[in-house]
Amino acid sequence: MATCSLRAATADVPIRLGTTIAAHLSDRAVRLSDGLVEHYDVLVGSDGVHSVVRTAGLGGAEPRPTGRWCWRFIANGWDGEDDTWHARLAPGRSLLTVPLGERAVYCYADIATGNGRPPGDWRRYFDDFGKPIAELLDQAGQGYAAQIMEVDQPYAVLGRMVLVGDAAHAMSPSMAQGVGLAVEDALVLTETLSSLPAYEALAAYEQRRAPRIAWVRAQAHRRDSTRALSPAVRDRVLRLTGRRLAVAGQRALLAMP
Repeated sequence: MATCSLRAATADVPIRLGTTIAAHLSDRAVRLSDGLVEHYDVLVGSDGVHSVVRTAGLGGAEPRPTGRWCWRFIANGWDGEDDTWHARLAPGRSLLTVPLGERAVYCYADIATGNGRPPGDWRRYFDDFGKPIAELLDQAGQGYAAQIMEVDQPYAVLGRMVLVGDAAHAMSPSMAQGVGLAVEDALVLTETLSSLPAYEALAAYEQRRAPRIAWVRAQAHRRDSTRALSPAVRDRVLRLTGRRLAVAGQRALLAMP
């Protein structure tokens, strides 16, 4: 349904599938992978952590591994304690459950691995988590696996090119703001392009977004550092301050422009 609605809303927009940027030729021209040269007023890179617009167009940063791999899946038959999310932490591992209703639950697991993917069946790394996690993992299969990457891109705009979403600021998911930041980027970019000339709009976009993105990144690093503490210290810190820190972080997000 969402795909049909998106296609209907963009019926008058030319869409070329299976095509990417092969070379950036000038401030207003690119060569595509099918050999055609296209000219543009604004080039928006919304092409994810391995963004071609960032690396080939803006001369930007390569993605950097954070040293963790993650797996995501949805399981059924959830009989958890309540209807809120829970994070379960162990040395080098964490598992998050988010109830979705009708006994379905979204699960996110990650493992500190250094540079490589952990060998063997990733689910075995959570054998000591007990019930109900064992039952959920039985439904996971291989899940959706990904190496967690970070893009520390110092700028999001160059000339008439602009980055949004993970192309501009992929980061650890500890603040659970990846999709939120991408949607905000799109809304702010749309607003500025609708109200200002293109060159001024892109500068205004970057100025508005940079402080919020930097704050979320810093909080994500802070949470990751807390997870890396020794279990005795970590557990004490989270028992004393965890709820307050979680609430304070959300309030700060709501209060920020």
